[in-house]
Amino acid sequence: MYRLFYFSGSQDEILGLNKHNEYREVHGVPAMKLDADMSREAAEYARKIAQQGKLSHADAKDRNNDGENLSMGCDNDGQTTAEATTNW
Repeated sequence: MYRLFYFSGSQDEILGLNKHNEYREVHGVPAMKLDADMSREAAEYARKIAQQGKLSHADAKDRNNDGENLSMGCDNDGQTTAEATTNW
């Protein structure tokens, strides 16, 4: 189930969403829109796993059964949301 509510989002969120939607278009599925609650929850979880120092998926019940894609880079600059999307 996709959340299709609109909010403007940060530039980084928009760049990631645009890259994600490029791949969705290739597969003939509808574009997604940003959801403020989902973005906030994702940022909170990103901070949590950064503090833990390991990449691990959240329990489905803790993310309302929403999908979850994680990516980790190994350079000093990290990775952009568009790069993370490509890495999935």
